[in-house]
Amino acid sequence: DIQHIKYMFAGCNKLTSIDLSGFSFVNILDISAIFSDCFDLETLILPQNEMASNIKDFSNMFHGCLKLKEIDLSNIDFAEAKKLQYMFYECKSLTSINFYTSMKATKIESIYYMFSFCEKLTSIDLSDFSFVKTKRLIAMFFYCSNLETVILPKDEISTIVEDISYIFAICFKLKTIDLSGISFINI
Repeated sequence: DIQHIKYMFAGCNKLTSIDLSGFSFVNILDISAIFSDCFDLETLILPQNEMASNIKDFSNMFHGCLKLKEIDLSNIDFAEAKKLQYMFYECKSLTSINFYTSMKATKIESIYYMFSFCEKLTSIDLSDFSFVKTKRLIAMFFYCSNLETVILPKDEISTIVEDISYIFAICFKLKTIDLSGISFINI
């Protein structure tokens, strides 16, 4: 069984469409940078016939997908996810992300720069995620200049967070934010 597909399409900067509907992500553990620097990617179809729930590393998955407007991750469960840093970094055209998680994603360790430079993203719901094992939320939403709504986890208090530098810097349209799920004790 294939377990690692990291960098599979990385750097395919002229690729405009990818259809992975017949591919299985069920046993995949590492999907990091799979579409990184696919600058012209506009259409992406991921497997929809089965739930992928073992993936631990999502880092840089869509890093630099400048033309991708929407991402449907509804058949990927983030319950085992540990690394999400730079996942959507510089997805400048991204307007919607469809997440799914069957239970709270409590294993996340790194999430810094996750949505940085997602300039067209207007809302994001991370209520099913958890920051209880996350130390750095650095620049998580940096330069999300059209972001209006962010729903952060708040069912449990994250006490190990040490650095939230630039987390909402250059978020011009953000009006309110609830940080009650983050303890400032170690910052």
